[in-house]
Amino acid sequence: MSESPLQKLQQDVPTRWNSVYIMMKSLLQAEAAVVEYILKFGSNYKGPKLLDSDWEKMSKYCEVLELFCQATVLLGGEK
Repeated sequence: MSESPLQKLQQDVPTRWNSVYIMMKSLLQAEAAVVEYILKFGSNYKGPKLLDSDWEKMSKYCEVLELFCQATVLLGGEK
């Protein structure tokens, strides 16, 4: 099964422990598309822009949060 080229970005859900990790991971996977959009349509976009340093920080945060996500899945099983 192939992945669709259009992916929906995940949002943070305050009641889900791993949602910040999942949200940042989906944004990092879409980094090229986000950067391209801002380059093409930057004049139409009024929100905050992510700098290269922001992408780097997010990547490092995901490395750490992935460990917590794995632990949560392991400990939260039904067995």
